[in-house]
Amino acid sequence: MKQHHLSTSWEFNEYRCNDLMREREAPKDRNYHIFIYTFWHKIEHICIRNWRDCYRNVYIWAQYPFKIIKCYLMNNKKGYKEHRRHSYIEFHCGMNGFVDSIEDIQLLEVVSN
Repeated sequence: MKQHHLSTSWEFNEYRCNDLMREREAPKDRNYHIFIYTFWHKIEHICIRNWRDCYRNVYIWAQYPFKIIKCYLMNNKKGYKEHRRHSYIEFHCGMNGFVDSIEDIQLLEVVSN
């Protein structure tokens, strides 16, 4: 999940897809890549059921929306276009009790610069 996380040490509008896709070495074999702007502990705690147990091998919708940047490779393959939005995210909790992937996104609102 680290390849999807954006640190809150920068402002959300300072991140750019062209830079992110180069720096993070995001997969090039997909139509798009999603980056989530939040504190890392919010992602880590998605799969925690209670103080001593975790959800395992299940899909969980986060109870609060995240700011995300969705990066698409442009048709000329020379750069990326981006969509910024607030969205609810469905995560997959792996067998180890930690988030291991993003499964689905539900748009709440588009973020304008």
